[in-house]
Formats: sequence, C-alpha cells, structure tokens
Amino acid sequence: MLLQGVAWIDAASFQILQIRSDILTPHPQVGLEELTTKVRFSQVRLPDGGVPLWLPRDANVQVKLSKVLDLTFQASFQNLHRYKNYRPYRVSARIVAPQ
Repeated sequence: MLLQGVAWIDAASFQILQIRSDILTPHPQVGLEELTTKVRFSQVRLPDGGVPLWLPRDANVQVKLSKVLDLTFQASFQNLHRYKNYRPYRVSARIVAPQ
C-alpha cells in the first residue's frame, strides 16, 4: 500500500505538530477506496516531572469503502481517538545466558 503524507513542523522548535497520510490508490481487492489519517501532537508533561514530550493529542481516521466480495455498496467511517492522562511506564530486563 503506497502512502503519501505531509508533516507540519514548528519552525522554532522543530517539533512535529501534525501528520496527515493518505493512500495513493484505491485497493479494490479489499474494497478500500480512500483512507486518510490525521494525527495532532501536543506537549505533555508527565507526573514524574521529566522532560516534556510531544505526544499524540488526537488521531482522526477516515475510511471510504465500496464493493467487497461482489457486494456493491458505499460506506464511510470516521474514528476519532483522543489521548490524555499519559503516565510513565517503567520496565527492567536482564539477559540470561542459555543453559
């Protein structure tokens, strides 16, 4: 699947503010006519007081379908995902030599 995208970047801080991607051609074998994804980012400060991070604020996915399994129809869907209350996740690991 070939995609084309655009990124909006803050000129002063070089932070990614938004990304948009679209499929370049329809995929009739699965009935996919259009697919557009937009992700907006914002600065997030985690509760542990570390360095602020730029994380997704929301993602909007729009899909247009038609003709799947010899059934002709058209349907459009939109999913909006909102992100909030980020928390740090810590993990530790160790390498164990094979026996």
